[in-house]
Amino acid sequence: MGNRKSLKQRKSCSYLVPNPHLRYLNLKNSNKIQSLPILKNGSRFQDLKSSKTVNKTDRVVLSNTYAFDALSSILMVSYCDSQVYSKLMDSFNDDKYFNLISSLVKNGITSSTYTKRLEVIKHYLKPELQLLQYNITFAKCNATMGHIVKALLKNYPTIEEFSKRSSNICIKTSKWQVMYLTYQTGNSGNLSGLQHFFKECTGVEYLECSENCDGMKTVHSKISTHHLFIDVLQWEGNDLTSSMCSTEAASMV
Repeated sequence: MGNRKSLKQRKSCSYLVPNPHLRYLNLKNSNKIQSLPILKNGSRFQDLKSSKTVNKTDRVVLSNTYAFDALSSILMVSYCDSQVYSKLMDSFNDDKYFNLISSLVKNGITSSTYTKRLEVIKHYLKPELQLLQYNITFAKCNATMGHIVKALLKNYPTIEEFSKRSSNICIKTSKWQVMYLTYQTGNSGNLSGLQHFFKECTGVEYLECSENCDGMKTVHSKISTHHLFIDVLQWEGNDLTSSMCSTEAASMV
C-alpha cells in the first residue's frame, strides 16, 4: 500500500509513495519481470491426448490436476520472489517436484514438462489408475489441496511440534509435523486476527500428561525456515468452530 501525496506533490502520473519495504522491486525494469507458465489442467480425454511415461511406451491420460497445478503456481511465484527460497529449492537435487518447479521457472513449458508432471503425480500422489483401450491408462487425480501439500511437501512441514513429559514415570519425547495451518473467518473475510492466531499456534503449551501419569507435558513448536502454509477459509454462519465443519468444503479466501 502507498501513501497519498498532496495535490501540490502530484507532479507525475502516479501520486503514490512506494512501500519502503518493496523498494528493491522495480517493475519498470524489464529485467526484473519474470513470465511464468500456466500448466494445463489434466488432459483432453475426448481426444485421448496423453503424456508419455519415462519408458516411452505407456501413455497416460490425466484427470483433474487443478490442485497440483495451483500449488505449483504458488511455488513458482515464491521461487521468483525469494533468492533464498530458489537456492534452497535448487539444492534439493533428488526432489522430483522441486526439480519440476525449478525447470518451469527457468525453461517454461517444454516437450518434456507434462511427462515430468506425470512422473511426479504417479510417484507422490498414487492416483487411481484405469486401463482404457489402445493401451492408454486413465489416472484420476481427485485430490484436495490439503492432500497435495501433505504428499508433495511431506519433508518440509510448516511447523514441527515437540512434546516433553516431566514425570519420571513416562519419560518420553514426541515429535509430529503440521503441514499447514487452517484459519477460519466469518462472512466478512476479516483477516485482522490472523497474526494472533499464528502466535497462538506457535506458542508453548503446558498440558496434563495422561490418566496414568501425574506429570505435565510441555509442547513447543519449531517454525519452518523454508515456507509457511496457512489455509484461510471463509465460513457462512456464526459457528466457526463447529466440529461439523470440513476444511475441504469451505470457500478459500
